[in-house]
Parts: sequence; structure tokens; C-alpha cells
Amino acid sequence: MIRELAHGLESSGFAFLWSLPSPRNEEPAAYLNRVLPPNFAERTSGRGKILTGWVPQQLVLSHPAIGALVSHCGWSSVVECILLAGVPILAWPFLGDQLPTCRHLVDEYKIAVDIGVDGVPSADDVERGLRAVMEDQELRNRAKQRRKLVRQAALSTQPGSSGHNLAEFISSLAG
Repeated sequence: MIRELAHGLESSGFAFLWSLPSPRNEEPAAYLNRVLPPNFAERTSGRGKILTGWVPQQLVLSHPAIGALVSHCGWSSVVECILLAGVPILAWPFLGDQLPTCRHLVDEYKIAVDIGVDGVPSADDVERGLRAVMEDQELRNRAKQRRKLVRQAALSTQPGSSGHNLAEFISSLAG
């Protein structure tokens, strides 16, 4: 799984920041040597950075250099990606609500590319997904527009549908 991602990242030619935490019982360098293709770090050193410890996702996503996010489509990561970065998502859901969230991002919002709903993505799937999210300007514009809409909604002083529906429900109970 990690090797396929590594091969896809390498063959895409894009710069990347990869959060790849090492297990507590293993030294980071030994872990990377075990899970990555041989000499991967050396071959990608001019355009890639691998972090083995905790990474502040919100801070990373707030940086203008971020072009996309590979995500399992957990709700918190999706919200952070849309709200903070407004960048496309390479969707790789595993279970539960991640699958319908992925479908919504890919099919409805059209701000994500599915790279692994059927299991572990191949290196070709990763490269294809990266090219799509980095080169498809319409997809990138939709992600930026979604960010704008989410921020407007968050800053709105007008009650939204949930506020309106709650007020109606309370009125119906009182009436």
C-alpha cells in the first residue's frame, strides 16, 4: 500500500509533503527503509518531504503551497480541507461514512478524484489522481468556490435551514 503510493508520487513528478508516522516501537529511519521503495527518499529529495511524527494538518492545509490532499474522506479532514485550503481531494475511503462522503465529493461537488474505493490504489491510480487534481483547472476552481461558499455560510449571521427548522419544531411543540 505505502509502496504503491510512493511509486505514484514519484512517477507523477509533483512536489509533495507526506505524513507517514512511524510506529512507536520503531525508529523512523528504519521504518521508512522498511516500507518505502529502495532509495525513494533520495530520488525525490528535491521535491518531496516525508514527516514521520505528528503533523499539524490545519497548519499544513492553511499554507498556499498545498495543491491537494490525499484523504480517507473522514468528515473532519474533508471539512478542514475545504474550509482551510479549498484544494481538491484524492479520495481513498476505507469504511463507514467515508464511502458516502467520497461519493458526494466525487459525484456531487466534483472536487475529488476517487483513487481507491475498490481497495488499495495502484501506483497508476495515484499518479492518475494526482494529475487530475493538479492539472484540471475546472476541478481546482470548484474546490476554491466550495471553500468560498463554506466560509460565507460559516460567517453568516442569518439562521440556516437547521436553525429555521429547529425554530419551527419548537413553535409546533409550543402551539
